[in-house]
Amino acid sequence: MVGGYTNASANVSARASSAHIDTAYFAGYGGASFGALNFRSGAAVAWHTIGTSRSIIFPGFFEQASARYSAISGQVFGEVGYGMSFGSVAIEPFAGLAWVYLNTESFNETGGVGALGASSTQNDVNYSTLGARWASNYLIPNGMMLMPRASLAWQHAFGTVTATGALTFQNTGAPFGILGVSDRARRRARRSGWRSPVGPADEGRR
Repeated sequence: MVGGYTNASANVSARASSAHIDTAYFAGYGGASFGALNFRSGAAVAWHTIGTSRSIIFPGFFEQASARYSAISGQVFGEVGYGMSFGSVAIEPFAGLAWVYLNTESFNETGGVGALGASSTQNDVNYSTLGARWASNYLIPNGMMLMPRASLAWQHAFGTVTATGALTFQNTGAPFGILGVSDRARRRARRSGWRSPVGPADEGRR
């Protein structure tokens, strides 16, 4: 089990806009092994408080608009792997499923004629992953043990792969929709690194 709090900021100077996000989260992880079969699962939920500010500027016009609203995000995943050893080399083919969810509450910006209102939105996406992990160990000349590791997986996104939202100009009531950046339906996920058992300071990734 783990819990915590984070604060993040984002600024887009070209758009004269910024956002500040406070997040409290709670997560749990567990696993079990039955012979060569390894099972892992976990879940996390986070509560976000979001504050945004933007400037609306074009010739002969200037306004500032801001909003403050909340959101909840969560994810659940499960994975099964089969561990195999070949001398000093360990290989684990694995397959996993994950579900990611985001619920954003409605908000109304404070500002002038350019202020927007947004209805609440719910978006979720699913991921399937199929891949393999590799790890080994090598005794280097100074007597230390070097343990390189790597993984390569194919990941497929399905469900709502493009986030959507509905906005309205508060001054006129004119509605319009927006689309987020589409999550690529298929992609490769790669990870590699090395570890030395001397201590945490000797662990690294590339």
